Amino acid sequence: MDAFGPLLHDATVVVSASDNHEAIGRVFLFERMMLFCARAPGTPVPGMRHSDRWRLTAPLVLRWHIPVASIMQTRLAQPDPSSRDDSSPLDVWWEGKHGLEMFTLHFKSQSLMHGWEILLKKLIQECAERRAHERGLRRKSRQLLSPLGQSGFDSDSDDNLECLVEEAE
Repeated sequence: MDAFGPLLHDATVVVSASDNHEAIGRVFLFERMMLFCARAPGTPVPGMRHSDRWRLTAPLVLRWHIPVASIMQTRLAQPDPSSRDDSSPLDVWWEGKHGLEMFTLHFKSQSLMHGWEILLKKLIQECAERRAHERGLRRKSRQLLSPLGQSGFDSDSDDNLECLVEEAE
């Protein structure tokens, strides 16, 4: 977990995927990874006695993870009018195995949801800047490694340079 960077946020939320699957779980946002955990089998279900303590003390099982670099966009979701809960949903799009995928995080409060949204957008921007910088470095290294354009001559050879000058005259 050291490779994930520092822990930036964690929350107990309802996660709904694009396949209409919903689950309550704990989401941990690290600098380079987002982890989705569920309570371990046999732990108390929220709503039962001591439900407030389950979030802090219940053993968790990792269900899935997403590299932060794969997250492409976030957007405030429209709350479901037929739902009786007052959750604050946030849609998150990420580049998965099957192309662009989406899930929704349902937070208990607007302020918690906005904190996650701001942080995710910041991380998305940082990843985009890092990718752009790396593309620029790769482009420069290709230019430096390409001797005399596409001529095929060794750029360190004075003989080749003299031959090119003579041919040009």
